[in-house]
Amino acid sequence: MQRTGPTRPVGSRRRDRAIRIQRSNDDATGKRLWLLIGLVVVLASVALVGSIVQIIRSTEPMPNPALLLGLVAGTAFASRTSVRIRMQSNMIGTSWTDLAVIVGLFLLPAPWMVVCTAVAITVSRLFTGTPAQRVLFIVGKDTFATAAVGALFVISGYRAAPAAPVLNVGLIAAAS
Repeated sequence: MQRTGPTRPVGSRRRDRAIRIQRSNDDATGKRLWLLIGLVVVLASVALVGSIVQIIRSTEPMPNPALLLGLVAGTAFASRTSVRIRMQSNMIGTSWTDLAVIVGLFLLPAPWMVVCTAVAITVSRLFTGTPAQRVLFIVGKDTFATAAVGALFVISGYRAAPAAPVLNVGLIAAAS
């Protein structure tokens, strides 16, 4: 007896087509996502290279290495610490990286804090099993955000003094 009808169950063609359509959308979304991640990484790279050039050309003495290590460790810890708030059926989480960056900018010149942030976030995310795409975005986002807030500190005329930091409430409000 020969089969003349389809060899698959009736609904399987629709499922195959739906899977192909879903994969097509995932590919398009993935390409757009890579473009956005690439933009963030390029902007952060420009900010990081600019900071390194400023550090090299600067005539100011290097900050205390213990302070640098402390801020790298604090920023790394802050990036791994998050507060999660439940709002109806959604979980909203935020990390404490911004707080560490603002405190660091009161203690260090902006270029040093940009480098410290890039190192801290990279080290804290590399060994956690986080996918590379996400690590690139997080490092780029936090590095660029630090550079932007650092630019705000520089434009406002604030000079970091680790020995006697001056608390400027207006800068804290603007940086938040």
